Amino acid sequence: MMSKKLADQTSNVTWATVRTYKSQPSATPSNTDPPLPAPALSTMSIPVHESQQRQEHQESSDIDSDARSSIFNFDDDEDERDRVEPSSSSFDKSSIAHLISTHGSSSSTAWLEFSRYKIWQAPASFLAENPSATFLPIQGYMQHKHYIFAWGNPIVSDVSLLGPTAKAFASWAVDEQKAKPVWCCADLALETVLANNDKERGLGWSTVECIHEEVLDPDHILELTNAKGKEGVGAVKDLKKNLRRAERAGVSVEETTENWSQHDRQEVEDGLLEWRKSKGLKGVQLASTTGLPWIDEQHRRYLVARHEGHIVGILILTPIHGPYQPPASEVSSVPAPAPAPTTSPLKQKRKFFLRHHKSSPETSPERESSQSTSSSDSESPIQSPIFSSHSLSSSSSSLDTDFSLHMESKSASTSPYYLIKNAISFPSAPRGTSELLIHTSLELLQKASPSRPPKVTFGITASDTLHPKANLSGWKIAGLSKVYSKVAGTAGLLKRGDFRAKFDSGRVPMYVCYSTADGGFGIEGVKALLKVLKK
Repeated sequence: MMSKKLADQTSNVTWATVRTYKSQPSATPSNTDPPLPAPALSTMSIPVHESQQRQEHQESSDIDSDARSSIFNFDDDEDERDRVEPSSSSFDKSSIAHLISTHGSSSSTAWLEFSRYKIWQAPASFLAENPSATFLPIQGYMQHKHYIFAWGNPIVSDVSLLGPTAKAFASWAVDEQKAKPVWCCADLALETVLANNDKERGLGWSTVECIHEEVLDPDHILELTNAKGKEGVGAVKDLKKNLRRAERAGVSVEETTENWSQHDRQEVEDGLLEWRKSKGLKGVQLASTTGLPWIDEQHRRYLVARHEGHIVGILILTPIHGPYQPPASEVSSVPAPAPAPTTSPLKQKRKFFLRHHKSSPETSPERESSQSTSSSDSESPIQSPIFSSHSLSSSSSSLDTDFSLHMESKSASTSPYYLIKNAISFPSAPRGTSELLIHTSLELLQKASPSRPPKVTFGITASDTLHPKANLSGWKIAGLSKVYSKVAGTAGLLKRGDFRAKFDSGRVPMYVCYSTADGGFGIEGVKALLKVLKK
């Protein structure tokens, strides 16, 4: 029963229940998707006078009070929020979809829901000012009142253009829109630019690490699940057990890309409707996307699970670019340390290692700052997970699958990354259906390109800990950390990680970045973010 419950957590769309009360002092949410930008509790401190301490204590108390009461109250400006106009982008939607598939991140796939996201494009002068650009950069964002939330990295033709693009977008948001820009789900390359205190190279923003991208290696997972003698190893044991359950129940998985019948489409839509109903949703729903299955079919690949002649689950793959690495000019040259050995045989065989991983302030280089905080230009890069080649023989799985391995029309041969956009088992599905869908998709990718299978990501997930990265200090860290803990603990932000742990995924840190001007990003900003994510 627990496995079936956790299986639904792999969906890239996670629905949240947030009850609102006009007469109650607090509200209790559960299960939400995107992590909230709040700095981590830190041991950093700065000397202040006694009067300043009293003032900061009062401000911190105000934050605590807001965290307990009003942060989930959406009634105060409901009418104004509902008047926000949806995107009226004049861009060709198919061209945006193509750019996302070739240059985008897992977060930018959400932009294709044009009813929720607006698209900004750099001015025409950008090409003349940046000769290396082959197209005008674009950025998807959501807006509430005077907050603009950029979602994921901008789409650029080269990583060196992140800096000029970030500056152009921030200038447009502040000068033309009179708004406060906040960058959500930024990778290290973008965070490096945003946090840099050199005005010629960066923006000097505050940045916090409270989210990460879950990346897995198809070869590694297939090796673990097909190998003998590993049945007793924790998460792998549970994964293999659920795969066997689905097999015994007669579940089969097949790719249906470009082969949809109207009957199958209707079964998928009906199944998704029942899945949403089974969540018992009441009150406010929070999600970065709404889970529309037929967006951008041209670039996506679909697998369905069938049981007794009916579709009982769906998995959607979409090609993306994957995380960028910062330009060499933006980071110091620090040799990568060797991965630390572990005592677990399973961990020793893992193919993921985050080089230069910053686990604590004591173990990583300090950034330079005029305020005794940190500056991005001295930070060593956090590399993407390293995937070693395997001497893995052909799959010995007996799964009943019959799917097409044609890759030519789906960009898989050129795209190094795939996003599991959704992996959902419907309420009628036997246990293990979600695991079988994911495992089969990895087999598909590995068999199609055994020498270089694409990397696969589950997308962005909330981290269980918070770390201030740059330009943060004092009571703001502690206060906003309490807000994050409140939301993460009661809204179920961490639940998806329980399911994904079965696939021994690696983590690539991601960041939330914001300007410190005009009060920075406090309770008001957090509430605004919740409201744009409200469904």
